[in-house]
Amino acid sequence: MIEFRTYTDQNEAFKKAAILKDSNIECELTQFTENGALFFRLELEEESIALAKELLKEVDEVSGEDFLADFSNEELVDMLVNSHTYSPVMVDAAKTMLVERNPNFDFSSLEKQKNENEEQLKTGVNGGKGQILFGYLFAIAGGIIGLGIGWFLETSKTKSNSGESYYTYDESSRKHGRRIKWLSIFFIILYTVLRFLWMS
Repeated sequence: MIEFRTYTDQNEAFKKAAILKDSNIECELTQFTENGALFFRLELEEESIALAKELLKEVDEVSGEDFLADFSNEELVDMLVNSHTYSPVMVDAAKTMLVERNPNFDFSSLEKQKNENEEQLKTGVNGGKGQILFGYLFAIAGGIIGLGIGWFLETSKTKSNSGESYYTYDESSRKHGRRIKWLSIFFIILYTVLRFLWMS
């Protein structure tokens, strides 16, 4: 038998093997460890490969592998590093595709990138001068938009791969968000009172 496909998810590997066996295609499933990651290798007789590919084509489309066919290796790696933003099905499809393209891919290198991303998430990103400036302008104008911008800068959070939630914006941006929020509330109340006095 020769190697047909390699999987990183045990359930996916067993599912594909079961589909082939149900169609009377003889196959073997073995597991091995490489670069600290566990893999499952599906092996077939050479003459069965063409039939197996056709049989699993529809299943692969549903699992996301067909959708990811045009993704570059860098894009697939980015999906794994930021796996918290993708569905488990798409993440597993990305792993499978990387292994198919490069059987010696070093998955341990992804942990370093994930740790670096975690540290960046802890720090938060800068809200940007444009967004902060517009927040102050809308706050002074007494609009709900200013209140929304301030609230978003102050409270918005992002979830990491580890499941931890961190503030999206850094401390400086969150301080601006609090000021914009309270400034908006002040001017909304002020303009409401002035409008009431003007009409009375």
